[in-house]
Amino acid sequence: MVKKIPWTSIVILLVGISCSNTSQKAAPESFIHAHAHNDYDHARPLNDALDHGFTSVEADVILKHDSLYVAHDPEDIVIGHTLQSLYLDPLYKLYKENGGKIYPDWPTVNLMIDFKTDADSTYDILRPLLDQYADMLTRWIDGEK
Repeated sequence: MVKKIPWTSIVILLVGISCSNTSQKAAPESFIHAHAHNDYDHARPLNDALDHGFTSVEADVILKHDSLYVAHDPEDIVIGHTLQSLYLDPLYKLYKENGGKIYPDWPTVNLMIDFKTDADSTYDILRPLLDQYADMLTRWIDGEK
């Protein structure tokens, strides 16, 4: 049985994925412990943050019709802008293409998923979705990686 979580945000640590499709790669000294808040509002979600050496990005999700749309409010939903299409698929593609790294000399990038709808029902959709990307996700069980 999957344990239900009582909070509304989940932090998923993605084991690095090279960002070869971005306009510039961050040099190791330019990695910043910075967080791209509401990253999906940027012109190039995910890639803007990676191009600037950010090590954390945030996507707000709204559950609608069994899909996780990336938006802050229901009226902001854009058809096709799902967690899978804007973040998980692009990261997984890069993960597969580039040997499992986002930045060559940096181990992880954090993807924060902020639930804007009911935590239990949203997680019920997120959990099986994440199983499709299990090999790129860092997971802890009982405090063990």
